[in-house]
Amino acid sequence: DENAQLDNPDWKIDNGYLVKKTCVALVVVNGEVVGKGETLQEAVDAAHELTGDVTVELIADASGYAVVHQKAGLNLTIDGKGQKIAGQIIVDGDGRASGTETLTIAYDGCNKSIVTVNEDGEESAEDVYTDGTGTITFNYEENSFTWHEDQSEYGNDMVFEWVKVPFQYEHDPRENPEAMADIVENPDAVYGFSPDPESTRLGAYAEYDWTDPAFVAQAQEQRRAYHESMDSMTDILYRMREEGASIEEMARAVSEERNRLRLASYENDPEGLAEVKKSNLETYGHEEGPTPDELFEKYGSWTVVLQKAFSSNMGMDACCGLYDEYYWLYIELGYVE
Repeated sequence: DENAQLDNPDWKIDNGYLVKKTCVALVVVNGEVVGKGETLQEAVDAAHELTGDVTVELIADASGYAVVHQKAGLNLTIDGKGQKIAGQIIVDGDGRASGTETLTIAYDGCNKSIVTVNEDGEESAEDVYTDGTGTITFNYEENSFTWHEDQSEYGNDMVFEWVKVPFQYEHDPRENPEAMADIVENPDAVYGFSPDPESTRLGAYAEYDWTDPAFVAQAQEQRRAYHESMDSMTDILYRMREEGASIEEMARAVSEERNRLRLASYENDPEGLAEVKKSNLETYGHEEGPTPDELFEKYGSWTVVLQKAFSSNMGMDACCGLYDEYYWLYIELGYVE
């Protein structure tokens, strides 16, 4: 019964044919299978929604690659159990999240040799074993990984340590005075920058922990949503242009919409809303943000007021990991060449 089989999650339509889904990996928690994937990536994604000790068990050879997104509270093990991964596993994260986080990769088919180079540069190799098995475990909090050989008679586990490399942007915010006016370098911060406590615009945000990946991820999500919310400003601009509005009329409307959007972006963050209103009050004398007339007095041109309405605080973008993503905007607004 084709319809009955389609109701079964183990079946699918592929190129017009009813076929049974393949299963490459299982997601296991405390010995219980809680999910599975047709690909290793699908199983890893399902595992990422969980917390605690989670294992992705390969039950068939996997190809391609999988990206493991680091997450606090998740101890993820990828166990081959005799199966092979024809590709690579990429760990996406810098190891600074809270909680114990490890990733274990099982391997097989390993050949080990001792290679010796003499004074003349001639190499000689002595085979130690072939078709070896073992695991490599990454310990993020300890900045190390441990190589364990199942062939224990050939030696103890080897531990390798690494030094964390600070995050670097492709486009350096330090070369942009406008961006650095509100932020400071912070090598411990997730993206290398944090708000300057002395800044009128961003000083209130300096008290937050910019070294905490969980907090910064949330701040980045809110920041990106704020950028995307400015689409309504573009709609206003295009509509008014078609209606024959003047530059001043468009600049006034877009500037007021920008103020509204900025406050609306904090609707689920009452503390953040209070901080931004306080900053506006101290800077402009009122909570809503600068009025179009104040902006015209500052810039002396309605065209510039219109351009500035689409700009955001580049320093905050740098703190949130978005500086490269919106670099094109800084070019359009003339902040950088």
